[in-house]
Amino acid sequence: MGCVGVNNASVTEPTLVYILVTYTVAFSETGLPSGLSWQVAVNGVTRSLITNGLTDSLLWTGATNGSYPYSITDIPSWHQTTLAYSGSIVVNGGTGPIDGTGVGYAVTLVYSQISYTVTMSESSLPPGLTWQVTVNGLPEQTRTTGGPVTLTWSGLQNGTYSYLISDISGWHQTTLPYSGSVTVNGQSVTEPSLAYTLVTYSVVFAESGLPSGLTFQVTVNLVSWSLTTDGGTDSHTFPAEPNGTYAYSIADIPGWNQATLNSSGSILVSGGTGPINGTGTGYAVTLAYSQFTYSLTFTETGLPTGTLWFANLTEFVNATYSRQLSLNSTGGTIVFRYMPNGTYSFSVATTDKAYAWVAGGNASFTVNGTSINRQATFNLLVYALDFIETGFPLGGRANWSIVLGGRLANSTTDTISFAEPNGTYSFTLGPVVGFTSTPRLGSVTVSGPVRPLAVTFKSTLPPPTGQPGSVPFQPIDLLAGLLVAVAIGTAAVRVHRRGKTPPKVVWPPSALDQQTRPPHDS
Repeated sequence: MGCVGVNNASVTEPTLVYILVTYTVAFSETGLPSGLSWQVAVNGVTRSLITNGLTDSLLWTGATNGSYPYSITDIPSWHQTTLAYSGSIVVNGGTGPIDGTGVGYAVTLVYSQISYTVTMSESSLPPGLTWQVTVNGLPEQTRTTGGPVTLTWSGLQNGTYSYLISDISGWHQTTLPYSGSVTVNGQSVTEPSLAYTLVTYSVVFAESGLPSGLTFQVTVNLVSWSLTTDGGTDSHTFPAEPNGTYAYSIADIPGWNQATLNSSGSILVSGGTGPINGTGTGYAVTLAYSQFTYSLTFTETGLPTGTLWFANLTEFVNATYSRQLSLNSTGGTIVFRYMPNGTYSFSVATTDKAYAWVAGGNASFTVNGTSINRQATFNLLVYALDFIETGFPLGGRANWSIVLGGRLANSTTDTISFAEPNGTYSFTLGPVVGFTSTPRLGSVTVSGPVRPLAVTFKSTLPPPTGQPGSVPFQPIDLLAGLLVAVAIGTAAVRVHRRGKTPPKVVWPPSALDQQTRPPHDS
């Protein structure tokens, strides 16, 4: 703006020279992170740059006033609403502060990241359960109501995300796999509603350790089942049950015990634990049985200290099978341990043949839920040692005597008897008036049953008138010189008066049998 002065004459100003004015067009952005390619075209001229995470600008110069087409290239996952992505802009440099210079058009595009939601739902679970799903590592859960419930994950960009549906014990769905992935591609995702159904599980009771032929019985939820054991591992699967607590009882098996479970109580069926995942076994147990066993104790009396003795035991396992056991000891007791209920026979013996078990033979007992104690009494074995006389006249036998090992015995019969254990004994015949004896003294060894010793008496008086001069010779006189009797293994024979059959002396069968039977070694 200026002025012109007129001073008594016309004024002609210089010719005005006009030039065409151009302006700058500026597109800027804010909100984009660094590293993205941002591109805009104005009037067919494309400008682009790599964002720096701050505010970026693209400039076009030489634009005159007028209308120009533009387009903004889309950036995946990012969006701006400042301008339409394509259209026209007006450059008008004479308006406002531009006043024919500087920027003819300027705009700043404000970007924000695009996000989507993923939604999952269910409507078939009963009230009060916890339903949980995890998407992209973010768990979401809610309490079921008996009606439709939803879980939503927001702020998700385009991409593929993993998911995991947590198992609900006792319930199962097949609408979706329990784990997988969901893809977001330019829009939110709503998965189909999960349809759950009540699941039942098997209940398994098994046993191990029982021999064959026993009855194994279990009751679960009032349903009883039994089988005859086969000696291996027996098991039974009860009808399917939903999750819950159920009463059970295990029938007692005499002589056998298991500590795996109480004989009665309750079990918890919980099919949603571990790898079951809605199918398979909800409860399983194997009862480990062991046999009740007891101790069988034999206490010895009567043997010298340190004497080796044996206890021989037969267990009658069944009608066709028995087993034999033998233990020995030089102490006062022998103990058979871990013996089950049953019937047993036993015998005891010792290596010292001077002693015998009082009972002899075999004895038996029954174990029925308690330990057994038995006395093993040994007695020193004694044998009859008979001295039989000949030579006294009939009807006129004198009172005769023998001292054996310091002990005196006399008789008016033809026999003097001693009872002695094994050993060697000296003997002396007492004097009888008018007679001499053969032998008069000597020794005898006892080693089991002994033959009788013969003693011959001869009169030293003159024979009566008209009578023979001496006692006639008898066959038994052949034994007169015998000093030592040797033990033999047969029954003793008493030798009586001449002309009579000597009777047998029968030794106790148990004592003889005990001494001739070898002991069992263990």
